[in-house]
Amino acid sequence: MHRFVAVSVSLSALATGCASSTVIRSTPSGAIVRDIRGQKVGKTPYSFTGTGTINSMETFTLEKPGYEEATVTVKRDQVNGLAIAGWAAGGLLTSWTVVGLGLFAGILWSADYAPFYSVELDPVAAPAASR
Repeated sequence: MHRFVAVSVSLSALATGCASSTVIRSTPSGAIVRDIRGQKVGKTPYSFTGTGTINSMETFTLEKPGYEEATVTVKRDQVNGLAIAGWAAGGLLTSWTVVGLGLFAGILWSADYAPFYSVELDPVAAPAASR
């Protein structure tokens, strides 16, 4: 019975996953999204899924003709209490095993990105008229 409970809780903890997703929106939409290396990864609204640990960050650049370039940084800092509880319970119930000790490490992935990030793109300023 104890083994069944330990396995069930461990699987529940693992099911919370290590990935987290967010959506990057822009006004106006349709801006090109580039990653930190300058690679085009999509257009807004852009869905991003990352596997980084708590407080990991990814920075993206948004580009749209007629608008200033904008930068947005997504940070995995939203507490996910269910994930923390799952990883902790799995670790506690199986702490007598090497696997149980490893489950405590899952707490490092128990934060999420905010559901979305919104960026208001500013129009490019018109050049000043010369006299």
